[in-house]
Amino acid sequence: MSTSEKTEPTLDDDDDRVRPPASELRGGFGGGRWSSAGMPLEKSMNFGASTARLFRRMGAERVRILLVVGLALVSVTMVVLGPKILGHAT
Repeated sequence: MSTSEKTEPTLDDDDDRVRPPASELRGGFGGGRWSSAGMPLEKSMNFGASTARLFRRMGAERVRILLVVGLALVSVTMVVLGPKILGHAT
């Protein structure tokens, strides 16, 4: 799609406000894929409700995700405390 073509605004599923297409929301100079690298295009209006809805949709994968996050926390704790304990032991 070329930049000269205009697309119709889309309705957001959650409310009746009209938003422009994502291509028009991007800022910066140059355009293209990397013009806004690292910058979010939109922010969640209600992060808590969005997170709760995501966990409800995940269903059975919830337990696995929580297990992975828990193991990651244990891993980071061991990486930080391991050298400290070994330093005191020698």
